Amino acid sequence: MTSAELATPGARGLHHRRTATAGEPGHEDGSRRPPEPVREYLNAIVADLAATELRCEPVAAARLPELIFGLQTGREFCYLSRARVAPYREAACAQIARDIARGEPVHYCLDIGGGYHASLRPGTDALCFAPGLGELLLLRQISRFDAGVRRLYPPGTRFSLVIDNLVAWFVNDIPTERTGAYCAKLRELIAQLALAPGIELWVESEHLTTSEFERRRGAFHAAPCADDLSCKDHDTVARFLGRACGSDEVAERTARYRAITGVSSELIGSRLDGLRMTQRATPETICFRPFPGADSRIQSGEVALRVTGGKPVVPMLLTSHNQHLYDWYRVGFPDMLPPAIGPVICAEPASRSTA
Repeated sequence: MTSAELATPGARGLHHRRTATAGEPGHEDGSRRPPEPVREYLNAIVADLAATELRCEPVAAARLPELIFGLQTGREFCYLSRARVAPYREAACAQIARDIARGEPVHYCLDIGGGYHASLRPGTDALCFAPGLGELLLLRQISRFDAGVRRLYPPGTRFSLVIDNLVAWFVNDIPTERTGAYCAKLRELIAQLALAPGIELWVESEHLTTSEFERRRGAFHAAPCADDLSCKDHDTVARFLGRACGSDEVAERTARYRAITGVSSELIGSRLDGLRMTQRATPETICFRPFPGADSRIQSGEVALRVTGGKPVVPMLLTSHNQHLYDWYRVGFPDMLPPAIGPVICAEPASRSTA
């Protein structure tokens, strides 16, 4: 595959060139009635978030760090095996023990992206600056984890959701005004679900300055190199820009990303003292599933509900890489979901003739 083909949306199945209209994937189709299992699934999510009943099972303080770490790394919240979580155990338990010794909620800092969702069809669909089903499910995951911790340790947890929107600015030229609008909407959603102050946003542009990044940038320099770029690298850059791009631009922005994320991690670490987590595990940070079964970052696309006849409805991450495999459409649920949540994507496997 040539560089030109890599830079063309059609080379990866991103064949739609117009704004979606009725009958096309992605259109909010008011005439299309969502399958009843979708409504049942969403109703269960909302009911779960509203649940308040809790039975405490206090245990000895000395056992709490291991028990909380065990809950955190169980299959509901972590996709790593027991062997793979072992390297994180000592540092995590020490952090948990510190908060418990103070009688405070256990503080977690979870990175959730730059304040927007990547385009599902670069060059056709715009970037998304609104919270959606992915954020709703993430908040439910956090709520469920907090309830589990409070059964053992009544102060529970405190989550700082980290929005690295200065990374989005430096790497992809995304204005902080636009990512700030996403943050305002997400704060509305947290308030509508009555989850504050246990869940808060920590937004880079509200705590850091571009000059702080510039001063440290040289220490994390990464030279552009087009030779080692993969199809995945091209896909990633295009989806977060919302348009097609050539190999030289992919190389430049990939180098920017490698340098700027190093700066961001250092600066955030100097300001936040909680246990750092990411949606995908790194050598330094353990993972936290943003929705049941997830091993991905919700900002890389949009979370949809997969609908397959006769099978349970399940959440999935729809991205520029897999969207052409589904017949997907958006449906609003204003009677069920908080006002800050827009239409939900329903995705049904496409037939061979349309895939």
